[in-house]
Amino acid sequence: IVRTLAAKGLYDLPLNEDPISGYSSRYLDALGVENESYASFITELVQLSEDLAVTMSSNISSKVTGALWIIVSQCKLKFTIQQVEVAADNTKKTTFMKFQKSVFTNIALFRSVFIKYGIPLPK
Repeated sequence: IVRTLAAKGLYDLPLNEDPISGYSSRYLDALGVENESYASFITELVQLSEDLAVTMSSNISSKVTGALWIIVSQCKLKFTIQQVEVAADNTKKTTFMKFQKSVFTNIALFRSVFIKYGIPLPK
């Protein structure tokens, strides 16, 4: 809605800013994780899900949080679900786990992204 208003000139919005990378940078920073590879993985994974119309009912911030949780769980980082929830603007587990489940269910579509960034594939 906001983007439509901006396109009509009724609202000033920096449309060139990528919301996926914005959320991923902010959430990784909140956890104190400084790994550009993780940020790129999140961006590419979420963008691919958008391109393939996978989990279209989830909003971008939930998808980013789900991708972050994939990194935390698959790379065995020492963060709890509660820490991720807080870092991700209090996005709840039930919300972001939908994205993880959808990615894992459709892993054949996302496999190349996991391999590219060295994120262990789900078993």
